[in-house]
Amino acid sequence: MLLSGFLVGITAFIGMYILVCLLLTLGLFFLCFTYSKWRQPRFWIGTVLLFAVAGSVSLVHIYPMIRDTAQLEEVLKKNLGDESSNDLLSYFVSGGHPWLTPVFVEIFDLNARGELNFREQHKSSYLGYLPLLLIALGFSSADHRRKMIPWLILLAPFLILRLGSSLRFNGLLYPDILLPKHYLNEAFPVVFQAIYETDHFQIGLLLPLSVLSCIGLSVLLKSVSTRLCSIVVLGAVTLVAFEYYQPLDSQVIPERQLAFNDWLKSEPNQEDIRIVNLPMGRSNSRIYGFYQTINGYPHADGFANHTPYRSLDYILQNHLLAAWNSRKIPDCSPGAFDRYLAAVDQLLGDGFSYVVLHHGQRRVYEIADSFRNIPPAYQDVYVSIYRVSDLRENCLERVAGYQKQLPVLQEFLHTPINQPRGDVSLMVLYPAEDYSSDARRPFDVALSEWKDLIHVVYDPQGAAAVVNLDGENIDLDSIATKNNMFWLIYDPGESDPRSQSQFATWMLQNLRFCQQIQCGEDLAVEFYIDRAYPCELVVTEDPLELRYDNGITLANLLTDFNDDQLSVDSWWQRDGISGHAYTIQVFDEGGIKQLQIDQVIDSRPLSRRQIDTSSLEPGDYVAKLIVYETESGRSQSGTIPSAQLTVERELEIARFSVQS
Repeated sequence: MLLSGFLVGITAFIGMYILVCLLLTLGLFFLCFTYSKWRQPRFWIGTVLLFAVAGSVSLVHIYPMIRDTAQLEEVLKKNLGDESSNDLLSYFVSGGHPWLTPVFVEIFDLNARGELNFREQHKSSYLGYLPLLLIALGFSSADHRRKMIPWLILLAPFLILRLGSSLRFNGLLYPDILLPKHYLNEAFPVVFQAIYETDHFQIGLLLPLSVLSCIGLSVLLKSVSTRLCSIVVLGAVTLVAFEYYQPLDSQVIPERQLAFNDWLKSEPNQEDIRIVNLPMGRSNSRIYGFYQTINGYPHADGFANHTPYRSLDYILQNHLLAAWNSRKIPDCSPGAFDRYLAAVDQLLGDGFSYVVLHHGQRRVYEIADSFRNIPPAYQDVYVSIYRVSDLRENCLERVAGYQKQLPVLQEFLHTPINQPRGDVSLMVLYPAEDYSSDARRPFDVALSEWKDLIHVVYDPQGAAAVVNLDGENIDLDSIATKNNMFWLIYDPGESDPRSQSQFATWMLQNLRFCQQIQCGEDLAVEFYIDRAYPCELVVTEDPLELRYDNGITLANLLTDFNDDQLSVDSWWQRDGISGHAYTIQVFDEGGIKQLQIDQVIDSRPLSRRQIDTSSLEPGDYVAKLIVYETESGRSQSGTIPSAQLTVERELEIARFSVQS
């Protein structure tokens, strides 16, 4: 027992997910053996020794993690709402098999979303039909049934936990059907909420699934002659291997892609070289770890498996690294100039000498402009290497551009009203002679925390060209497909939006003027929303402002019941948080749900849902709103500060009566 406890304890140093599954398995074993051995003192002594030794050994690794409660809470909140659950159907559909998957898609009539989920996400859930048939065969034998029951009891919890917090079937989530993990998340958040990728529970079901399959195979072997046993075993192994086959996703790195290491090796002061590899990210850092095994240079990401907390703290506290970690270009506007230079000095002081931008890695295009004003010290088709000491000049060049380009945006940057709002898009209007693509780049960075920055350039004939944050030319009509709240910024002395025929007509047809935010000699700022919504939704002295614990805010809500329809307009502020939706449910006087409609909370802050109530019987009804995670189905709680009210799950939004 001492050795067993030691081996269990050191599992904490290998992987915490493995340790959790191992402890769950041991706990279930303990319950099974308690039934038959509870009278035996040796059983209790051995159990106490096992868990005492395991706890003592694992505590060396676990205690530093749980000692800092603030950091632990931050880690738990990091992936709140991002739980990746498994589809119940995925146990019976092979998601990554080149030949079986298309067959299963046809047999089970998977919908488009379901097929995508199975092909991309549920590649390891498949149990296999041969193992299931063997288990059924073994269970049909009375002699083996009693032996199999404990293993079935051991298998069931991991199958259920792998499904996540809410039932998902054929790609569709059923948030009202809560599963055991939902309650375990609330009861033991340190353990179960931290396992937001439920695939990890696969570790726990492998042993009981294998044992049960072997018991079934032994029953099969007893029914055939001895000389056929080896053929049956070989055939079973071959069929299982075929069922579980999945092509490997491999990445081949050609030798010429490693040429940058040779250049680094030619640089002086080899012992002082430290690298920042970009773009950052967990999958990218694994490639950088491979490069590190060749060049031996320390790099900012730390370990390949995960970034250590001390490294992550360093990254988040450095202005440059924090921006790159968030896949953003570091802010080098006048207001952030000192922070930019301080971050460069910190990197130099801590020994970082080079930034290596890997052209072929994921999301590299989002940060490539971070080095726009400085030449690389080395460049090939695979990488660009910049000296950290040169980053100072990069910022000086960009700051100089602010002083003489696009005065209307320069003015806006220095006004108190320039407080970033992730739900509002900035639409800037100016004549073509005052606009150049080079001039807009620093402002794109400085104003990137707003939802979008849209440059509208018009010529004397009133024809308008629109350029978005990515530098792409778009037409006016496409703006409304992704935005429905705007601040229009212009210089009244040179750009009157109402005098430009094309632009004025588009505004009249699509936008509703709600508020004059600022009107000065050199700068005017006006607030517009999608014409479909009333201004009372966004401009009011008494907004609802329901702040959910996950960071999303229901800023305001208006309802209207007319004839056979309940209309609900809502204003959401999600601050970049995704993976959530809201449901509106209508209940009768007896509390029975009669109607329901769901809507994903997407990048458009204003949302309208209209519920057809023509099918309702005469009587009184109440409508309630619930916000939930789309993956897990877990409902969200929140508070309304102005009313000092806590909303545990549902918010009553309307009462109405249906007449006969």
